[in-house]
Amino acid sequence: MLRLTITVGRSFRRFSRILHENHDRAFTFSPGCVRGQSRTLLGSAKDPEVAPSATGPATSQSAVDDARKKPTTNAPFIKNLFLGKFDTKMLIFPEALESRELEELNNFIEPIQKYFLDGVGVQKIDETGSLTSEVVQKLKSFGLFGALVPAEYGGLEQNATKFARLGEVFGIDESIGIVLYASLALGQEGLLLLGDDQQKSKYLSRLANGEYTAAFCLSEPNSGSDAATIETKAQLSDDGKMYILNGEKAWVTNGATADLFTVFAKTDIRSHTGQNVERLTAFLVEKNFGGIKFSKPSFKSEILGTSTCSLHFENTPVPIENVLGSVGEGFKVAVSILNNSRYIVGSLCIAIMKRMLESAVSYSISRQQFGKHLKDFNMVQEMIARTALNIYAAESMTFMTAALMDSYVNPDASLEAAVVKIFASEALCQAVSDCMQVMGAHGLSEEQQLLNSRRFLLFPSTNEILRLFVSVLGIQHAGVDLQDTVRKMRDPLNNVGFVMRKRLERMKTYRSNPSLEMKLYNHVHPDLSRSGEALELRIVKFQYILEKYMTSFGDKVFEQQLSLKRFADIAIDFYACTSCLARATRSKCIGLRNNDHEIVLARTFTADAVSRIDKLIEELEIGVLANGDENRAKITENIVKNRGYAAEHPLTRNW
Repeated sequence: MLRLTITVGRSFRRFSRILHENHDRAFTFSPGCVRGQSRTLLGSAKDPEVAPSATGPATSQSAVDDARKKPTTNAPFIKNLFLGKFDTKMLIFPEALESRELEELNNFIEPIQKYFLDGVGVQKIDETGSLTSEVVQKLKSFGLFGALVPAEYGGLEQNATKFARLGEVFGIDESIGIVLYASLALGQEGLLLLGDDQQKSKYLSRLANGEYTAAFCLSEPNSGSDAATIETKAQLSDDGKMYILNGEKAWVTNGATADLFTVFAKTDIRSHTGQNVERLTAFLVEKNFGGIKFSKPSFKSEILGTSTCSLHFENTPVPIENVLGSVGEGFKVAVSILNNSRYIVGSLCIAIMKRMLESAVSYSISRQQFGKHLKDFNMVQEMIARTALNIYAAESMTFMTAALMDSYVNPDASLEAAVVKIFASEALCQAVSDCMQVMGAHGLSEEQQLLNSRRFLLFPSTNEILRLFVSVLGIQHAGVDLQDTVRKMRDPLNNVGFVMRKRLERMKTYRSNPSLEMKLYNHVHPDLSRSGEALELRIVKFQYILEKYMTSFGDKVFEQQLSLKRFADIAIDFYACTSCLARATRSKCIGLRNNDHEIVLARTFTADAVSRIDKLIEELEIGVLANGDENRAKITENIVKNRGYAAEHPLTRNW
C-alpha cells in the first residue's frame, strides 16, 4: 500500500502511530486534518485483476475481501457509548471503496439512474397493482435482482456500501424501490446468510437472473412486533419428509408476484428437558408447492406496484430440506435478516428527501409573495435548512454503517443499523411535511408521498420497538461492566467509601466544565473542535445518568419505557453527530467541493442535537414525577377507561 504523508501540525508522529495501529481495518481511512495532528492519505497499488466489478460476476467480491484480511469483529460503537466509551477511530470517516471500485460503481449506476428518472414513465403499474412486465424485464436486464447474490451464482455480489449507493437509486421511484428492497434485502437475505449449499445451488441462480423473486413472510393478522404470538404452524409429516404448513401471513410485500417465500411458523421440538415445546422455524417455500392462496392486493394503504397482500397456507407441503437454518431457530433467522437489512432503509429515505428538497427549493426560487421570493423568508429558510441537515445526517450515518458492515467478518452493527432506520424514516416524514409546507397549496400534489413516507416508520419494524431494541441492548451491554458498581451503589452502608467517591465524580460531571479526558476536539477538524467538545461533554453526562438509573431501578429499569426511549434518542443523536463530524472533517481535509458548507451542516446539526440531548438528560435527571411521565400514564388510564376523550365539552353546564 502506497502512503503519502503530509504534515499539517506538530503532532505528526502521534497521529501516524494511530493510523499505523489501525492499518488492518477492512476499509482505508482518510483521517481528518485535525488540530495538532497530521493528515495521511492512503492510496492503493493493488493488482487491478483483484479489483471487484460492480457490473457483473467477473470478479468475486469474496476474493477481494480475503485479500483485505478482514478482522473477525469490532468493538460495538453505540453499545460502548452506554459505558461512556467512545472509539475515536469513528471520527475518521471511512474510504469504503477504492478509486477503481467507485468508478465502476458509478458507471454501473448511471444507466439505471437514468432509467429511473426518465424511462419508467407513468405506465409502470398494471391492472392488478403490480409492476408491468416491461418494467420487471428492464430491472432484470440491469441485473438488479442479483445485486447481493455471489458471483458464483451469477450475481453482482455487491457489498453493503455498494448496495447502499444502489438503494439511493431505488429510492427515486418508491414502487420499484420497495419491490427491490423487499425482494433483495428481506426475501433473499435469509438464504444468503443461513442457506446451506444445496439451498443456495437450487435458488440463488434463479433469483440472480430474475426468474424467481422473493418475499419475506413474518407478520400475521394477530402478530406484529411480538414474534412469539405467531399462529402459523408447520407439522412434520408421518414419514418425516415434509412439513405441512397452515396459517396466514399479512402485509407481504411482493406477496402476489413472488416465487419464493421465507416463511416463519411454529414447530414442535423436544427441549433439553425432554418436553415438547413450540419454537419458531424458518422455511423456504416455493409458490408452486401448492396450497397457497393470495388475498386481493391492497391499493389504498400501500405503495402502488408493491403487490402487498395476505398469504393463506392450507396444508402446504414443504420438503424438510427447505428448513432455513435449524429447526427451532427461526427467531434468530428473523433477527439476522432484519439486522442486516435495516440500514438500506436509510438509502431509500435519502433519495426521497433529496427529491422533495429539490422540488421545494425550485418552488421557493420561482414563487413570489409580498414582493419577495419565498427563499428569502426566514421561516421558509428554516424548513429548507432542517431538511438539508436531516439529509446530511442520514446520509452520513447510512454510509458509516455500511462501511462498518463491510469491514468485519461478523460485524457488531445491529444497533447502528437500527439507528439509521429510526432516524432516516422520521427525517423523511419531517422533510415531506416541511417541503409540502414550503410549496403551499401546490404541495398537495405530493399528498400520496405524505402517506407513503409513513410506511417507513412501520416497515420492516416499528420505530418504537427499535428504540427499545437500542436502549435495552445498550443497557444490557453496559450492565456487564457496571454490575459491580451497581451492586455497591445499591448497598451504600457496606460500601461507604465507594459511594462517596462515585457521588463526588457525579458532582464533577454535572458542573459546567467537567474534565474531558477523551479530547474529541483533537480528533475533528479545528473548525469543528467546539462541536467535538460539546459532544464529549454529553457523553460523560450520559454515562452517569445511566449509572444512576441502573442503581435506582436495578432490573426494573427495563420497565421504564419512556426512560428507555430517552436513552435511545440520546444514542441516536450521538451516532448522528459522530457521523456528521467525521464526514465534514474528511471533506474539509481532502478539499471536496462545498466542504465549507459541510462544516456548517455538521456544526449546526451537532448544536441542534446537543440541545435535544440536554433536554432528554434533564428529563431523566428529574424523574417521572417532575418530567410528566406519571401524569401521562394517568391521563391515558382515564381515556382508556372512558374509551375515548374524557374531558367535558367547554360549553357544558352543570346548573
